[in-house]
Parts: sequence; C-alpha cells; structure tokens
Amino acid sequence: MHLHETDPAPRWPQGPGRTAAQRAAAVFLLEAGPASAAYWALHGLPDGVPMPTPLLLCLLAMALVGLWLLLACPPLRPQRPDELAVFHAGWPTPMGVGLVVLCAGFAAALPALLTGDDLVAGLVMELLLLVWLVLSALVVAAARNERLLLAADGRIETTGAGGRTRIAELHEAASLRVTLLGTYHICDAEGRTLCTFEKDAVNCKRLLARLQQRGIGFATPHDQARASRFPLPKVRATLDWDEADRTPAHRWLPLLRRAWVLAVVLTAAQVLLTRSAGVLTLADALLLSAWPPAVFYLLYLLFPQVYVWDYFPQRPRARQWNQVLATRAWQQNHPSLIWAFFPAAVACMSAVSCAESLAVADPVRLALLCAALAVVPAGACGLRMARQKVRSWLALGMFALALCFPMGYSLNLKLSAPTAHRTLPVVETLRYNSRVTDDGHTYALVCALDGARVKLAVDRDAWLQAQQDPVADVLVWESPLGIRLVQRAC
Repeated sequence: MHLHETDPAPRWPQGPGRTAAQRAAAVFLLEAGPASAAYWALHGLPDGVPMPTPLLLCLLAMALVGLWLLLACPPLRPQRPDELAVFHAGWPTPMGVGLVVLCAGFAAALPALLTGDDLVAGLVMELLLLVWLVLSALVVAAARNERLLLAADGRIETTGAGGRTRIAELHEAASLRVTLLGTYHICDAEGRTLCTFEKDAVNCKRLLARLQQRGIGFATPHDQARASRFPLPKVRATLDWDEADRTPAHRWLPLLRRAWVLAVVLTAAQVLLTRSAGVLTLADALLLSAWPPAVFYLLYLLFPQVYVWDYFPQRPRARQWNQVLATRAWQQNHPSLIWAFFPAAVACMSAVSCAESLAVADPVRLALLCAALAVVPAGACGLRMARQKVRSWLALGMFALALCFPMGYSLNLKLSAPTAHRTLPVVETLRYNSRVTDDGHTYALVCALDGARVKLAVDRDAWLQAQQDPVADVLVWESPLGIRLVQRAC
C-alpha cells in the first residue's frame, strides 16, 4: 500500500503509559540495587565468604541507572497540528522494562550461586549483566523520548534518549546518510549531522517523502543502496595520498618507516630481561621492560603528520563491515605504530606475573598512578591527533591501557624497599585448577593487612601449612608513593 500525504499520519502518543513505565523501572532499580547490596553485605556468600566490594558496587550501580532513568524523563510538549512526528512504536517500552527487570533480578540473585573460588567469574557476570541493564534502560528511555517534529515552516525539533531537545532548520539540510543499524542522518552542506531518525520509526516514509520533495536526496549511491539493502557496504572510506599533505617531517620518512624494527628490538630485549635474574634486580629488569615502549608516545608527538596508531589495509576483509581502507601510496607516507602493541603486551604480562609474588596492598593508589600515566601521554597525543585528518582514538587508548599498569607498578617497585617483617592472619586459602603445574593446581593465600585483603601466590607446601596454622610471614615494602607491596618471607 502506498502512502500519500492526504492519508492521516499517526500522531505522537501523548498518554502517560510510556512515562509511567519508565518511572516504574527507575523506582524498581532504585530499590533493588541498595536492597540487594545490603542483603549480601550482611549475609555474605553461601560458603561464608564476605561479599566482595566490587560485587557490591555492581549491585549499587543499578541504583545509578535508575536515577538516570528518572532524570531522563522530562516533560515533553505536545505535538502541534501542523507538525509531522517521527517516533518509535510502542513495543520497545514493555520489552525494555522486561529486560530491566530480568537483568536486575539476575544480578541480585547471582551471588547465591557463587563461592570464594568463583569471585572473578562472578564479577565478570555481574559486569555483563550491568551492561545489559544499561542497554535495556536506554531502550526504555529512547522509546519514550526519542522523536522528531517537522513543522510546516521547516523547523525540525529532535529529542534524544536523555530528553535533550535540539533545533534545526530544514533549509540547512543538503543530503541524507544511512548507517549500519539503519539510522538516517540529515546532514548539511559540509556533511555535519543536523538530526537523526530510525529506519523503522513511525512516519519514517512520510518524512523521507517530504525531504525528497525539497530536493534532499542521498549523499552517495552507496547511501541509496543502504536505504534499501541492509547492512552497510563493507567499505566506508578509502584514504588516498595527496601531495598537498606532505610536510617537512616527511623528509625523515625512510627512517620513520623503521619503527617496527624498534618494536622488535624492544620485545627481544624484554625476553632477555626475563633471563637476567643473576645480573639485574627484579625492580631494574621490570623497569627496563616497562618504560622503553613509552618511546612510541614520543615518536608520535614529534611526527603526528606522519604516524598513525591504527592500521588501514588496502583490501577489505571478508567478514568485517564499515571498514576504512588506504591506498599503497597513503600507507607508504603514513607508517603505522601498531607494532608498539607487542612490547606493551610483553611488559604487561611481566608486570602481572611479578604482581602475583609482590602483591599490591593499596590498589586504589596504584590505579590512580596508572591512570595518570595513561591519561597524560595519551592526552598529549590526542591533542596532536585532533589536528590531523585521520584519527585512531581506539588504538591509542588500547596502547595506553596496556602500558599504564607495567609503568606504574615498575616505578613503584623501583622506589620501594622492604621495611618490616610481619606475621599476617590468613583469611582465605585458594586453590585453582591449572594445566601448567605438575599437580594440576595453583595456590594462593589471602591475608589481612591493616584492614586490606592481599592475595599472595604460594606453593603447595605453604598452602598446606596455612591450612593447619592460618598465619603467613611476609615482608612489607614501603614506597614514597604510599603504595605498599607484600611479599611472602621465605
């Protein structure tokens, strides 16, 4: 059946149904989060282990989602008679509310299935449930708030999922673009998005017809194909070299292309440092392994017009959508720093392995130090990147996350020294299945140090001894940074 402008267009529902559903979901989360956290904090896990703080924070985070749902429920003005409304159908609201209840219920009941040996898996499950809860809350808010109102004079009023309203003018629109998930973008002459609406929204076809009447068509033939064929074609853009982009820094291009050699040398040196127990101290070896990869930050800061953090292939991959490709000429003039991930990964594994025997007693302070070591250099590179045509924020962020922990841990270890020999009570003994050890298990002790829980990797004999006498002799390392390390005394 064809739609004509003479047919009455469905109007935006102004009843209280969607508002009541969103507020009911918000109230449910505000009550379920603190109530479940309080219950498990008082009763602990089924095997008597106290409820871990990260799991409690995940439960309390449900209340934050509920608070956002309440704040994202502002009053919306009614639709005027001369306006065309593009909005979501009614079915996402009950579906979203049902998913909110299911996710919150599973998250609140999950600790009943956990024991002391399942804490890591339980935390991962809680985080996944929390992610699904946030997505479900977005569905509920978007079903109520997201709408587009097109007035007869060309005034476009759009409201987002959070309830924020934006105003645009139809005479500014020049083209239409379509994304992977079927979202239409009305863009101006410079390609900037004025407003968006969904492909399956109510009155979507009527809005497209009015745009076509005003001569606003799809930006490219690809967008025309995307509107009729799902999903988005494989290639989003192809980067090509332009001699106008050549800078004085490209004089050093033959040398700058050899950055992969530096990455290989650093990785080989890190492997040799793991065998230097009789030559270097543990702190020196870890410091020399963790900090040299930061030289790639310096390379990018010096030559941002040349280097890119990501890798852009020449040919599209078979099972990937929305790809950005590059010609051979562009690749030759913009070498990638993707090789920097190899020494960063080796440094991260070395630091994690060392942290099992020299455990951190003040993880919050170490997290702040690592955050500073990630944000400062990555932020400096980001400022330089913002001026370039090609931006690789995700690759830069992943490199910073991989390198910040070994840099922070090795720096603190180098500044630390053993200052006290103490006997700590063992509050928990852990045994994990392993395919690496001879007996098929790895062992750990959880000790209490000034109210903090410290986990130490031990051998089987020490684990059996702690079963009989729940105390452990440890060395406490003090640091000027205030981050203590704990090592089992041999």
